[in-house]
Amino acid sequence: MTPILITILGFLILLGLTMAGLLWYLRAITGVLVVSKHKQLERIATLNDIPEQWKAKYNERIMKLHQRGDHVKSRKLQEAAKRSYVRRLRRLSLYLRKTRLVDSEETRAYTLTLLDSVRMKWEDQSSHG
Repeated sequence: MTPILITILGFLILLGLTMAGLLWYLRAITGVLVVSKHKQLERIATLNDIPEQWKAKYNERIMKLHQRGDHVKSRKLQEAAKRSYVRRLRRLSLYLRKTRLVDSEETRAYTLTLLDSVRMKWEDQSSHG
């Protein structure tokens, strides 16, 4: 009887430690994601444009295509980049509308207005070339 109780007790302790570790990990990941979004919002509010991080992913590839003289692919990649920026701005707007991690409703409204203006600027750029 004692070995069975020790085994069950050991299993429950191991299960508890596993659950505690998983909760800690999920909190850490969630914190990183939330901090990342708020840093992006802060950069957009400061620059009144998209963060350089977003542009860096595409700019290097566009420059290489342009240097090779492949202007068609370069143009297509520029359009894909603009669509990506607009999609990311929309996702940030959705996040901002739903989150409770905003100082006040005035801050939320101001930031949403700013995001919408930046998004419209990039939508206009992608529709007009």
